[in-house]
Amino acid sequence: MTWAPDSDHGSTRGRSRSAGRRLGAVLLLVGALAVVLAVLLSNLITAPYVVFKPGHAYDVLSEDGPGDAPMISVDGHETHPTEGALRMTTISMYGGPGHEVSWWDLAGSWLGGEDEILPRSQVFPEKVTEQEVEQVSTAQMVGSQSGAATVALRAAGIEVSEEVVVAQVMPDAPAEGVLEAEDVILSVDGVKATALEAVQQAIQEVDPGDEVTVEVERDGSTKTLKVPTTEMEGRTVVGVGLATMAESDVDVTVHAGAVGGPSAGMMLALGIYDKLTPGPLTGGKDIAGTGTISTDGRVGPIDGIPQKMDGAKEAGATWFLAPDDNCDQVLGNVPDGMTHVAVTDFPEALAAVEAIAAGETGELETCEDVTSQG
Repeated sequence: MTWAPDSDHGSTRGRSRSAGRRLGAVLLLVGALAVVLAVLLSNLITAPYVVFKPGHAYDVLSEDGPGDAPMISVDGHETHPTEGALRMTTISMYGGPGHEVSWWDLAGSWLGGEDEILPRSQVFPEKVTEQEVEQVSTAQMVGSQSGAATVALRAAGIEVSEEVVVAQVMPDAPAEGVLEAEDVILSVDGVKATALEAVQQAIQEVDPGDEVTVEVERDGSTKTLKVPTTEMEGRTVVGVGLATMAESDVDVTVHAGAVGGPSAGMMLALGIYDKLTPGPLTGGKDIAGTGTISTDGRVGPIDGIPQKMDGAKEAGATWFLAPDDNCDQVLGNVPDGMTHVAVTDFPEALAAVEAIAAGETGELETCEDVTSQG
């Protein structure tokens, strides 16, 4: 007897295999669509975070800076040739007002492990606008440039006086409509505006909610204004950003392009001093750094040290000058092949550059030294 398969049973098995393949294909398609949808949504939905990445390290001695002009121009005084590089370092920031990051971008930064990620609430006030952020950044850079010029000119033996000016008036601040940007502050409640600290202290003598009398120079004339005040974080404020402007027969101009913020002060001061004084300051070395600078030469801390050191290394710098108050960010983050120096003021920064140029660096203080002393 010849055996033959059951035709109905075989047909059922065929249909089952075919249905299974169709179901698998459907599930595969659904999975693929889900992945595509997830990627699209992660690119479209913004994340409430700010990402800091390494930025450019601009040579302040360059004749072709980010402003399509020599980074530093000096009129009214002899300048001298320079060599090597003095680099001001920057960070690229993503996630601020008008530049939000997606969850996809955030995931890439997190997986890369080199970027700094902070909640947006730790970086920006809740309702700040893109325009307000740009105004603050620009005002900080203007103040940084003026402070650098003041310090460098004085170090080079050139007489400098200071003016306290209104760099910006905050929107909806008590001073809005009363004070204006570029007003020169002459006095506050009879106290002469000899320095930024004097103006700030005079405002603190006023009870929040009271008016303060501010004498300003505006468009060549003097005005006496009654400025309202309010309280913010336990302090009396009028809602303006102040800066000091250097007044000297020597005119220093910095062409920094779109670079903002206060952290270039120390490196700009070194660059201006280098141009004003004979002999190349760096000895041909490539030196980067960061730090704010006050008109009395103090170097202040900044944010984004690890990213700035990475950007400096990428640009070719082998030395990095950092504020000693930032040593906690420096330690453990210095790129291979780079040596760092901790500084507290302009004289220390200048001495460090001169020692690097001379190859006599054995006595330079590092953040390891600062930490061991603390």
